[in-house]
Amino acid sequence: MLRAEMISKAFDKDDPLLEQVSFAANPGRICVISGETGTGKTTLLRMLRGELAPDAGRVWMAGQDLRRLSGNGRVQLLRKVAMVHEADRLLGDKTVIENVALPLRIMGIHGQKLTGRVEQVLARFDLTRLAYRFAETLSAGQARQTAFARAVAAWPQVLLADEPFAHLDRSFAHRLMRVLLEHAVEDQLAIVIATHHLDRVPVSDRIDHWQIVHTRLVHVEEAHENLGVLFPTGDP
Repeated sequence: MLRAEMISKAFDKDDPLLEQVSFAANPGRICVISGETGTGKTTLLRMLRGELAPDAGRVWMAGQDLRRLSGNGRVQLLRKVAMVHEADRLLGDKTVIENVALPLRIMGIHGQKLTGRVEQVLARFDLTRLAYRFAETLSAGQARQTAFARAVAAWPQVLLADEPFAHLDRSFAHRLMRVLLEHAVEDQLAIVIATHHLDRVPVSDRIDHWQIVHTRLVHVEEAHENLGVLFPTGDP
């Protein structure tokens, strides 16, 4: 579904940020990319989304090389890619249900199809009871749930998330990750999460771990418990 092929990026030609990065994000799975602050996690997500062109290499989405797409073709393809930023970017003066419905309305979806999808997503993220709360009144965890619900509402094929566990405790983050994994499996969604909070990631054979180490992306084979020892991930 989403594949990076030997991509590199340097903002200073004498100091490369990422070099020869290759990996694939597949439907029904979550790909977690970890690394310390400043190692290029956000830059990698921006290249995967087509916001930033790599200096070398290619990004493939649904079998298409992003470099070769026309402006309109790129826009159409990238509508299938949703993004959750570190800041939730919710509309504070709108309710939870209005925020979640927004991408569907932008796509021109209305009526029962919209209502049914919004109700389904709210239930999946345990937000039904909060549907008519204004976003500005939500807790950090509730806001993060709402941001993810809005991101997946319009049936994207790929979901990218940048540091989604900021301000969340481990227990809440684990529950959220399990919901995302269920959603990935049921909707055949490929999810890529960039984070330095590996202790917020539960163990699952459907979660793949990658680590940015000295400009390279390395597939982590070790058990999850060892990762916290090898790569400190912040407060428990």
